Amino acid sequence: MNQSNDDLDRRVRRLVYDVVLRRGTPPTLAATADGLGASPQQIAASFQRLAVGQVLVLAPDSGKVLAATVGSVTETAVPKYIESQKGK
Repeated sequence: MNQSNDDLDRRVRRLVYDVVLRRGTPPTLAATADGLGASPQQIAASFQRLAVGQVLVLAPDSGKVLAATVGSVTETAVPKYIESQKGK
């Protein structure tokens, strides 16, 4: 992945999370493109990269965002270790 894709993917991820937290539903591809000033093709490619990275879950037929994996906001029985915490 190149730097411009990394930057776009970070911006897409942040926008999707923000919209989900505010509205309870993910934005459409068109709304994401409008919100970021990017083309629908660029956003569709970003959605695909984020889905491959298991950040987004897309509908197989439409590419619509079905879920965004934001992690837990409360303590769970499953520990998550941050790289800097390993071995402590």
